[in-house]
Amino acid sequence: INKDTFYIGIKNDEIISCMIVNHEYNVAYKEIKWNDDYLDDEIYVIHMLAISPSLQGKGISQDMIDYVKSLARKNRVKVIRLDILKGHLIAQKAYEKCGFIYQGSIEMYYEDTGNTYYDVYEYKVDVLSDSFNLVYIRITSAMGIYQADYDE
Repeated sequence: INKDTFYIGIKNDEIISCMIVNHEYNVAYKEIKWNDDYLDDEIYVIHMLAISPSLQGKGISQDMIDYVKSLARKNRVKVIRLDILKGHLIAQKAYEKCGFIYQGSIEMYYEDTGNTYYDVYEYKVDVLSDSFNLVYIRITSAMGIYQADYDE
């Protein structure tokens, strides 16, 4: 994990959520019929978004995704993609609530799951004009999202 791609949510000095956001994706993504074609540096992929079990259902995933959307706007990334285990209804609802559109299911190989079917989603980032530089980070008094600062 590169320190520039790992993000954590902290509440009351405890890590309550984490995710990896980068331009890397599973080779099977090339087989998916996406709405548009983009260069790798125009795509963010969210990996392993995780919320503390005791805090699930409290909008923390929405906060994390909002942060990725703001990061994408700031860095002129055009689309955010992700995959989830097929049939994971809670994750499906959460991502759809955040504006992600289902693109299909595909078998992919990951070391921790082997060959498994995943549902893939895409969110097209609304691009802002050059005259407006949005740096939106939803940080409330209860939670902050921080980029991890450590070396491997």
